Amino acid sequence: MSSVVPEGWEVTPLGNVSNIYSGGTPSRSDASNYKGDIPWVKSGEVNQRTIRSTSETISERALTSSSTKWVEKGSVLVAMYGATAGKVARLMIRATINQAIAAVSAMPTRVSNDYLFHEVEFKSRNLLDSVQGSGQPNLSGQLVKELKVSIPPLPEQKKIASILTSVDEVIENTQKQIDKLQDLKKATMNELLTKGIGHTEFKDSELGSIPKSWEVKRLDEINFKIVVGYVGNVNDFYCDASEGVPFYRTQNIRPDRFVNKTNVSVTKDFHAKNNKSRIENGDVLIARVGANLGMVCEVKGVLGEANAANVIIINRREDYSSEFLSLFLNSEKGKGSILVDAMGGAQGVFNTTIAKSLLVPVTTKKEMSEIARVIASIQGSIAKQQNKLVQTQSLKKSLMQDLLTGKVRVTVN
Repeated sequence: MSSVVPEGWEVTPLGNVSNIYSGGTPSRSDASNYKGDIPWVKSGEVNQRTIRSTSETISERALTSSSTKWVEKGSVLVAMYGATAGKVARLMIRATINQAIAAVSAMPTRVSNDYLFHEVEFKSRNLLDSVQGSGQPNLSGQLVKELKVSIPPLPEQKKIASILTSVDEVIENTQKQIDKLQDLKKATMNELLTKGIGHTEFKDSELGSIPKSWEVKRLDEINFKIVVGYVGNVNDFYCDASEGVPFYRTQNIRPDRFVNKTNVSVTKDFHAKNNKSRIENGDVLIARVGANLGMVCEVKGVLGEANAANVIIINRREDYSSEFLSLFLNSEKGKGSILVDAMGGAQGVFNTTIAKSLLVPVTTKKEMSEIARVIASIQGSIAKQQNKLVQTQSLKKSLMQDLLTGKVRVTVN
């Protein structure tokens, strides 16, 4: 990042405009050290970005008998070790910290904590770059002190911080809305996929309590055609998209959607010879290997011919809702069955034999479609909020680049 700043700004080490120190960990051998009411922040909690509570508290005795220290509300925390090294958080309560955290407390005559939080977060990449190639990215208090920061006059600092904090609030509130909708979706799925719509009489089944009019069947009892996508090396069959057929893999499967984007195509000859691994809209796919093992989705939005590898393909049926099937197999009951069976067989592999034995509820196509419609409506609201979140995060990134470098100046009344 360029250190060229507007006239009236200064570039200086962070230690010149703030007090920086770390804390400590009270002895774990004395359980009473962790039975007090003093908040104690661990480095993993810095990942929260805004800290309003802590998972552990310590006693007064622990405070006086260890090297942990009080940190005032509003201070900036920087994680120095491990997976969260370089992460930055704002402390919204008065608390103590462990030795893996550097507390940054602004000198109020030089800089505001509000501004410093955004500036240190913006420059945190520089901290990690300073230890790049050294194995585990452990920082030190000295490195944090030497971090170069850009400091405008105080009135400008406050205006910049106010703008960025406002955007942060939109991001935080949007994420909260997404979390609420995700909880609503989960609860709705658990309710509708086991109790249906408008039923008053229920019975016990292999899937637990279900409406009296429902049945439970294995997928092969419903006469689904279940096949495995292509398995093997495909490198010799790749070709330009204009000459071939789109080729999908496990990374195209997400629990709530089919990712209809692929940068890989296979030859039309390969596609013709591998008829069973063809996919079309309405098919249900299950990832059979890899990081996405057990994820399920309904194929949507495919235009024309398509082929797939390393997936179980459940061909669509006119009398059974593909969307309902995908939702059920992604529910706690469905996903649990898939993963237990996959891990119990060949290590980390899901196959057609297991798929055919999966138990699913059976009701009318009309009811299945209505259940799917209700859940899809909630998912649509989630997607809308997720798009808003991405756009706001992109705006925040642009604003930080413009405002914290002085490229765009704010007007101070």
